[in-house]
Amino acid sequence: MPIKGTRTSAIDRFITKVHIPQDSSQCWIWKGARRTHGHGAFAPDGSVPRSIHAHRWIYQHVHGVNLPPDVFVCHRCDNPPCVNPDHLYAGSHADNMRDMRQRGRASRGEGNSNSRLTEADVRAIRSSRQTQKFLAQKYRVSKGTIELIQHRRTWRHIPG
Repeated sequence: MPIKGTRTSAIDRFITKVHIPQDSSQCWIWKGARRTHGHGAFAPDGSVPRSIHAHRWIYQHVHGVNLPPDVFVCHRCDNPPCVNPDHLYAGSHADNMRDMRQRGRASRGEGNSNSRLTEADVRAIRSSRQTQKFLAQKYRVSKGTIELIQHRRTWRHIPG
């Protein structure tokens, strides 16, 4: 317990918000506030509006670096509330997206909330003998979208 009127260090406050199992090679689970998708939120200086992802903060603290905003701190364990420094690595946005796809968390096809087409539409587009212009008007998408579907640059997971 800190003496009244003194401030605890950021690392001391951080550790109070983490469950570290006996086997410290397992995930260390963040017990404090969480952001969207389950990532921990930590305010190093104690002011709530200035919080950052807890896993990002501990990575920077352990490695003694201040990462630029375009560098992500990714989880090897695929567990968003984990703050075990051994489970974290610095990577690019592309690295983070590749991990998401490989672990089956990327929405694609009809699962993407921005999709205008269904899997049945894609099959029909691929088997159609109509012009790209006609199909684009019929399905209310661009001619370029039709071309990408027909050449299997998009919707690759749909056979046919």
